[in-house]
This record gives sequence, C-alpha cells and structure tokens, in this order.
Amino acid sequence: MIAHQEKLWADAAECALTRYSDKVKRELYSRPAEPLKSLAGGAERVIAAEAKDQTG
Repeated sequence: MIAHQEKLWADAAECALTRYSDKVKRELYSRPAEPLKSLAGGAERVIAAEAKDQTG
C-alpha cells in the first residue's frame, strides 16, 4: 500500500511539473494532477489509520 501511495505522490508531482513546460502540456497534465494528489492523500490516511490500529 505504501508503494502505491508513493507512486501516486510521484505521479502527481510529475504532472504538476510537466504542466509548466508548455501550453499543450499544461492543459493535458493539469487534469490528472489534482485527482492524483487526492488519491495519494487518501492512501496516506488509510495507511496512518491502519498503523494506528496496529499499535494501539
């Protein structure tokens, strides 16, 4: 699960950086950047909740 979460963050960052390269890429890469960040954040919360359940 952690590997998937890290991949989502990396993909979101790559989209965010790529969208600044030119106008066509800006339009193309702006769309997936926010949903990827949202998915990564959700995965991060699930991981944290599971870790909390296991420790306490």
